[in-house]
Amino acid sequence: MLNFIRNFVLACLLGFLTNWTADQLQSDFVREFLRSNVVTILVALTAINAATASIMLTQLREMLDRRNADSGQFGRTIDELRLSFVEQMLLVLIAIAGEIAATSGRLLPVFPQASWIGQAVVTGTFLYGLYITFDTARAIFILLQFRSQ
Repeated sequence: MLNFIRNFVLACLLGFLTNWTADQLQSDFVREFLRSNVVTILVALTAINAATASIMLTQLREMLDRRNADSGQFGRTIDELRLSFVEQMLLVLIAIAGEIAATSGRLLPVFPQASWIGQAVVTGTFLYGLYITFDTARAIFILLQFRSQ
């Protein structure tokens, strides 16, 4: 969980920089795009990652069975994938909370920075969701290289 927090904070910092750059360029594209689509995109990425993970686990299980290899690490792999899905579900919930904070009519008059913080969090969740998908794709390539040996 410590890795999740570290990666999420880094993603939020990148989200802040992305939003700051967009403000400097006087562009609302990132905010408007994410406001309309971030939850849908994160759920779609989770679904893609779930399908990919099931294929990877099946292939990995077949490879271990063919080689009569010790499958002690297989349980650990399943635990890591489970943690990845928990992370992705947390990202969806955090994105919703960030969007609520960024657009709250009651919160903004009391705490105007909520808009910036909420937007940075929403952009950060999007970037972190992309990173998780990239990490899953990287695992596929490692598995494919291993299979070809």
